[in-house]
Amino acid sequence: MKFEEVVKNIAKTQDLRRIAKARLFDVARIEEDELRQGLIDKVSYYTDYGGIAEALQAATHHKDRDVRVIAPIMLCEILLQENQNTLVQKQTEDRVIDWEQSIIDESNESADNSSRQIHNFDFFRFVLEAAWENNDEVSPDEKNLIERIRVRLKVTESEYRLVEAQLGRFPKTGNEIHTREEINKVRTYLQENGLLFTFRDSDGDDHDIIPEEMEPGLRAAFSLELKRYGFRQLVTHKAVRNKGYLEAALAKSEVALSTSLKLTELQALCVEHVSPKVLLGGLSPRDGLELTVISSWCRELGLQVAGSKDELIRRIIAHYDGLFETTGDSLDERAPWFACFEEFATRNYSFLRSQGLIEKDQDVDKRFERATDYLFENLLGHKPLNLPGSEQPDGALSLGDGVLLWDNKSKEKLCSLKTHLAQFGRYFAKTERKAAALIVIAPGYTEESDTEAKLYEVQTGDKVALITASELKEIAVGWSSSDKANDAFPLRYLSTTGRFDPSILNGVF
Repeated sequence: MKFEEVVKNIAKTQDLRRIAKARLFDVARIEEDELRQGLIDKVSYYTDYGGIAEALQAATHHKDRDVRVIAPIMLCEILLQENQNTLVQKQTEDRVIDWEQSIIDESNESADNSSRQIHNFDFFRFVLEAAWENNDEVSPDEKNLIERIRVRLKVTESEYRLVEAQLGRFPKTGNEIHTREEINKVRTYLQENGLLFTFRDSDGDDHDIIPEEMEPGLRAAFSLELKRYGFRQLVTHKAVRNKGYLEAALAKSEVALSTSLKLTELQALCVEHVSPKVLLGGLSPRDGLELTVISSWCRELGLQVAGSKDELIRRIIAHYDGLFETTGDSLDERAPWFACFEEFATRNYSFLRSQGLIEKDQDVDKRFERATDYLFENLLGHKPLNLPGSEQPDGALSLGDGVLLWDNKSKEKLCSLKTHLAQFGRYFAKTERKAAALIVIAPGYTEESDTEAKLYEVQTGDKVALITASELKEIAVGWSSSDKANDAFPLRYLSTTGRFDPSILNGVF
């Protein structure tokens, strides 16, 4: 949306005055209509690259760490990745929260960053640990030094946040997610400094937006040549879908690789570290892809094929930059399995087979596990972590600076905890991040299982929570149909010891 149209649709006077004051006026005595026209007349003040870069530098080195963390996420990772750079404000908040959670989840899945730059990551981790030791906080001066080291070591912003999360320091201490109130506070700051605008649509919804004329300056300040979704599509094209070619591109960008990587891993590293211009065109006129290959690629995309190599590369990048990310509408195959959650828990083979939910008896365990994934991800708002290797529980979720584990026990009779404690002990021993608890999900439990769980915590310090499949399903359905369904369920209510008591959820939803 053009700058002028945005300004004309700023609905709240306080937003209008706040944005105007960012660059131009002593706004207190100026009438609203005059204020809007003044903003429109001075558009160059807001689109000037120097002014944008200076304001962004101030935000990313602000004394308030919430501003330092949230501002680049909101602007670069969220709004600049969107079609027309706009989202309804609540959606912006949702995306910031989801992005922060994704970093925490990744930190719990990949603790050693073993794909590349072992020395660099170890050294960068040491730098961050040393910075945090000072008063349990990172000052703006320390942040400035960290940024210089980060750039020198070729560590990306998202990798920086990943290391912080592994240290239990991202998004906040204890890996706590930012609240909507904190995100809104940073939204106000960005408006006050001319980096973010707002407008109201015909349905009365307020949007966050980066006006069209401001986009080039902000993208340049973030060195964002190509939106992430488009770049991920570009690196899968046959012209660059080659391990040797991608390794060479990473080497040109001075990214050291520690091991032999899979093609998908190299593609992901290129999206993080390599300029799309360098990926396609190399560092010199004779470098990169051959002109004939680039011309063929343009022809395949329906783009004009006449022009220099640089012109053709710019057309390809512009094409992928304009791709829209879409989500499929097809039914999640796990949904029917979740609908019959209790039948999977009790191993009701005849019913499950008659409904076409299993083909053979061995399907029960795996589909019970996947139905539980669905429950946490789609109804309770928590994405399960990937757990590589053997001797692992059936699932795990990020919880603060640790994890919450779970294990499915489908049985035709009551579950006796005592028979599984040795197995659960191995799970706790292998968990790299502190496990808040391990939830056992079964059709029911023997009377002594509750006492066994409490005794186990006394002896080991580890919590084992016992919940039935029907209890967990009732929680999930209740939460997803409540007025809190847009938020993630507070998992701490499940990190108990012994038999779960549903009464603790009174008033939660």
